[in-house]
Amino acid sequence: MIAAGFGFRSNATFDSFRSAFENTIYKHKFSKPMVLAAPQDKVNHKSLIFFAREIGCEILAINPSDIESIQTETKSVMSEHFRNTGSISEACALVAAGSEAELIVFREISADRRATCSIAKGKF
Repeated sequence: MIAAGFGFRSNATFDSFRSAFENTIYKHKFSKPMVLAAPQDKVNHKSLIFFAREIGCEILAINPSDIESIQTETKSVMSEHFRNTGSISEACALVAAGSEAELIVFREISADRRATCSIAKGKF
């Protein structure tokens, strides 16, 4: 399974998600993921929902306790402070892709700096 994890601010827009996703997918030449993953308390964000529909992906809600203390390749002071992990997008991607998942694309940041996207691959 290939999962795209997202971390984002509450003021993220459709363009925020698209920018972070395009930076991740196209820059690193990966195909569309099977699922988009975000913290459970943020999956009802209207722009995220619209973006997921636009690219034809389902949104997987990740329990915030499941991403706490996950070791990530990149570090964000804000992610550490609010979610106790170095990168929300990397942690969400890893959880969504399964127990033997590995990051294949580290956190990429949207042009407006409101969203991040990471890609993890798990066993099929």
